[in-house]
Amino acid sequence: MTEAPIEIKATEEKYKERILCTVLKKTSIGIVSNSSIQNALTVLKKNTLENIKDLRKIEITNENKIPLGRESAFYSQLYINALLSEI
Repeated sequence: MTEAPIEIKATEEKYKERILCTVLKKTSIGIVSNSSIQNALTVLKKNTLENIKDLRKIEITNENKIPLGRESAFYSQLYINALLSEI
């Protein structure tokens, strides 16, 4: 990817940490093949597992409890999806 994607976030304070959509330019996406998809899923699985491990090392406080839980759930779902894609 040559350009950073555009992230569209919620405007309400309650949802300020949530990304609603990510916009990519078609020219930013390279050639998609079965091999590139498999490579992307392998990297996704590795990175998300590392992110989950890193999140579990963070001390939970009242201030970070909800954002950490949301982020942990997000990475957990990504990891499970990458695993299921191998079936």
